Amino acid sequence: MTTENISFATCLKSLRKEHKLTIRELAERSDTSHSYLSQLENSRRNPPKPTMIKQLSKGLSGNDDSKFLRVYNLLMKEAGYNIDWQVYDEVYQDSTGKILKQATSPEFVKATFNHNVEMPIYLNSNNEGCFYFFNDDGPFPDDIQEKLRLMIKTILD
Repeated sequence: MTTENISFATCLKSLRKEHKLTIRELAERSDTSHSYLSQLENSRRNPPKPTMIKQLSKGLSGNDDSKFLRVYNLLMKEAGYNIDWQVYDEVYQDSTGKILKQATSPEFVKATFNHNVEMPIYLNSNNEGCFYFFNDDGPFPDDIQEKLRLMIKTILD
């Protein structure tokens, strides 16, 4: 039994209790068995793969997208995984199951900001990217967007 197993087990059990779920309820919501969850919570299994962590996170957070991020980040960290933008792209979905990308989901960006998650921006070899800037009032006007993109390109060139 490694320290990683214990940390993950403690985190999972704590999150389950925080959300007032029994092992059987979480198992049903996560599409897994209650015996498997019990083994995880008692450090008798290694931390699961990211796909199972995604299922557990969905089960723990219900349809609350901002809770999903918090739970997912905690479980991934305790399982010893390095969280990067590709993981977010693959796993973040809204309550309808539609995959949301950073550039198309202000809610996702706000949720990650509120949880101190850094949001990477992909730039091609010409230092050009597909992104936009916004605040609580909505996206900045197109002319400001273009100036900000140009500033970033200029700094990096």
